[in-house]
Amino acid sequence: MIRLALAQVNPTIGDLEGNASIVTRAISDAMAQGADVVAFPELVITGYPPDDLLLSPAFITDSNQALEHAAKATDGITAIVGCIDQSEGRLYSAAAFLARGRVQAVYHKHHLPNYGVFDERRGTDQLWIACETREKDKAQLEEAIRQAVADEIGLMPAQVC
Repeated sequence: MIRLALAQVNPTIGDLEGNASIVTRAISDAMAQGADVVAFPELVITGYPPDDLLLSPAFITDSNQALEHAAKATDGITAIVGCIDQSEGRLYSAAAFLARGRVQAVYHKHHLPNYGVFDERRGTDQLWIACETREKDKAQLEEAIRQAVADEIGLMPAQVC
């Protein structure tokens, strides 16, 4: 059996260092409660919504460093952390899969809401948060999750369903 923790946290928009600390504390708490996997909200590293902060290359770089810092806390647990990912010059709202002290895989969000308070499609031509479906990436992420969770809880890969 895999024990899953859901981290209900309140990150601050733009406070990358503070948000990374929130994530590492929640990872530690989840481990103390015996969780195998802990899942975090969308864009927990940057705070939601990051809006114009995404126009700053330094903010993107610092966001990646904050994610790497949080990944170091994953010795003995896996974490799924909402973040920004940059690939081929485009920005994505993403879920990073952290395990064994590093980022193992990243999956890009591809259903961007654009109603009510959500304005996630705004600026896709300006490289804010772009959407793209990548079945290959999805399959790689699913396999990385299965393998890392199996490693963390001592199962052989053939035993993972």
